[in-house]
Amino acid sequence: MKRSFTLRSVLSALCVFGVSVALAGAARADDLSIPLTVREPAGVARTHAPVTVGLPLPVGEIAPDATFVLRDGEKDVPLQVTPTVLREGKLRWVLLDFPLDVDANAEKQLELRVGRSRAQAAPAIALKEDDQRVEISTGPLSVRISKTAPFKLVESVRLGGKPAATGAAVYYVDGKTLKRHDAAQPSRVSVEYRGPQRVTVRIDGPYADSPLTYTTRITAWAGRSDLRVQHALANRSEERRVGKECTIQ
Repeated sequence: MKRSFTLRSVLSALCVFGVSVALAGAARADDLSIPLTVREPAGVARTHAPVTVGLPLPVGEIAPDATFVLRDGEKDVPLQVTPTVLREGKLRWVLLDFPLDVDANAEKQLELRVGRSRAQAAPAIALKEDDQRVEISTGPLSVRISKTAPFKLVESVRLGGKPAATGAAVYYVDGKTLKRHDAAQPSRVSVEYRGPQRVTVRIDGPYADSPLTYTTRITAWAGRSDLRVQHALANRSEERRVGKECTIQ
C-alpha cells in the first residue's frame, strides 16, 4: 500500500523556511511519496528562491546511495540531497536544497520520490580550495575567502566578471573599555556543505586581544548573485559563556 509523509514549508521575506513534518506511516523505498507545500507569506514574488529543508525518512528503508527526484507537477526541480543521519546502514535524515519560483502569497505543491531526476539545472556551483583560500563561483558571482589573512568576511567579490568588493571590517567594541577588537586570522576554514545547488563555508577564529571568538558561515547558491552571512560570537571562558548571533542576507 502506498504511504506518504506530509511536510509544509513557509517562505519568509529572507527565504527562511519554517517546517513541520507529520509522519503518516512506514513506506518502502519504491513507493515513497513525500508531499511538500511551500507557502509565500510575505507578499513578494520569488524567482529561483533557495529552499533548504531537513527531512526525516522511514526507518530502515532508504539505502545510503539512493537518488531522489522532486516534482513540481510534471516538471522535475533541480535538487541537492545531503545525507545527515544514517541508522543501521539506512538513510534516516536528509537535507534538501533546491531553487523554486513562487508567486506572492501563493503555495507550491511538490512531491519527493526515490528515482532519477530529469531536471534541467543551471550550471552547478564551482568550488576551489587550497592552502590559501576558498573560491566559490555561482555563475554571476565569484567569491574568495582567505585562510591566511585577518578575517574580513571575503577577500574579494566579482559580479558579472567585474570587481564588486574587497572585504569588510569585522570587529566589535567592548562596552566597558570602548576598545575595538578586530577579527584575527581564522584558525580553521572548512566547507560544511557542498553540492551543485548550495555551498556553505564555515570560518572559525579569534578576535585580537580578546576572549571572544567568531564562527561565520557564508552560503552561496547556484545561479544567484547574493550571499547569506551568519556571524556568531562566543566567549572562550568556561566560567562566563556568552554568545551573540546575527544573520545578514
